[in-house]
Amino acid sequence: MVDQKRPIVAVHGVGAGSDADRVGFSLELARGVATRRRRVTRVGPLPEGSPVSRHVETSGVRWEEALWESEHDTEDAVVKALLSSLGATSAALTRVTGFFLDLLLDTPLYLTESGTRIRRRVRSVIAAHPGCIVVGHSLGSVISADVLARSFSSRGTALDVGGFVTLGSPLNLLGLRTRLRGEFPFAWENFHYAADPICFSGALETDQFPGVSNFELSRDEGFGVAHTHYWSSQIVARSIRRMSRRGE
Repeated sequence: MVDQKRPIVAVHGVGAGSDADRVGFSLELARGVATRRRRVTRVGPLPEGSPVSRHVETSGVRWEEALWESEHDTEDAVVKALLSSLGATSAALTRVTGFFLDLLLDTPLYLTESGTRIRRRVRSVIAAHPGCIVVGHSLGSVISADVLARSFSSRGTALDVGGFVTLGSPLNLLGLRTRLRGEFPFAWENFHYAADPICFSGALETDQFPGVSNFELSRDEGFGVAHTHYWSSQIVARSIRRMSRRGE
């Protein structure tokens, strides 16, 4: 059988700034997936803004980042205006405070109407890459799971997805907007570090998330590093590379 590669769609977690600031968040993992027998053909803008051809080489795999940060631009502007009206002591302090509030507000904003816009955007990227492997990190795992759960909850709207990988997921805490009524029709692998408190007890609860396979990564790291180290994990890269081979 010809080794046809499924495309990859990566979904980021909390962050600050705009879509332009988040471009390239998954490139380290993309390189890991490309290490053996394949070359990643990235889709979308490069960090410096140069366009990339959408032509897909047969020896590579398409890798796209579903960027949703800019869906909070309006709310971010309101926060910055509020900080300015409160008379911050300096422009630098306003920027720093705004940056951290941008990070902290991503999750509560997602639970409001803003979440609907984010899910719509992420769904459009997944739909544009039939058969893709969806990779979601942190809040991105919640967004991805919500999109997929909603997709498979009503007849005739199911997305064409070949696999699902969640990294450092807080799904045990945040749950799903649409309850899963059964397993997804594709493999779901969840990776977590014991030292990553964002996972809230580590393994995803299989009664709430049927069909998920949990894998604890053994690297002993602290809070900050553990939650971001998934992007450079060779174990995660191998799993995605295996999933991306059609027919396996």
